[in-house]
Amino acid sequence: MDLELVLVLELVIHLCIFGNINFKLTTMNGIELISKERDEQINKHGCSIKNDIGSINEELLDVALFTITGNSDFYPRGWNDEFKSKLHKKDRIEQLAVAGALIAAEIDRLQYVEEKL
Repeated sequence: MDLELVLVLELVIHLCIFGNINFKLTTMNGIELISKERDEQINKHGCSIKNDIGSINEELLDVALFTITGNSDFYPRGWNDEFKSKLHKKDRIEQLAVAGALIAAEIDRLQYVEEKL
């Protein structure tokens, strides 16, 4: 191994151990990506069940369909166009992770409603 590569690897290892950097040597699988996205929706963007409970016309599924297909007919009326733009800018894997997380949010919403009945 040449010296530059060794130094770079040592730096990465040092940063991971001491620098609080979350470094994975392997790529996350689909369920991990969806779970990470759902966690971000809840903890970073504040999209909790309390917010989702108002989506009684399956808007979460519509956004998931929009994200999967790119068909604007699925995008719910009155929803923020900035979010729509952000979805278009994501790569395909990120889009699918978002769609999966939105479907999970709809499942959570439906389960919450059923528990309250």
